[in-house]
Amino acid sequence: MANSQERAALEAPRVTGAPDSIWLCYGDLEHDDTHAECCRQGEVTWCEDKQYDSDVHYVRGDRYDDAMTALTGMVALLETLRTKGDSRYCYVESRGGQMVHVADAIDAARALGA
Repeated sequence: MANSQERAALEAPRVTGAPDSIWLCYGDLEHDDTHAECCRQGEVTWCEDKQYDSDVHYVRGDRYDDAMTALTGMVALLETLRTKGDSRYCYVESRGGQMVHVADAIDAARALGA
């Protein structure tokens, strides 16, 4: 049986501590453009923080899967709230303090893929 040093030598190198999300940074655009054109011009970089209004947010695939699982659970909970309450007038309070119609919250979550 291989010891830990031999196993480490057999495994491909990997990066640890990768950010959960990054931003593709396109700079301060003067007009609408395509990703391909920005790449051709050499103007695309990335950063852990948003720099410009044109930046695009990317989330790591494994984090996305976790978020979708949580979102699916949230939809199930909202469905339970809607069936236990009056489905026409059932509201929940968001973290921001706004009252959100449960059916609207379900629709918004489903639009994200849940």
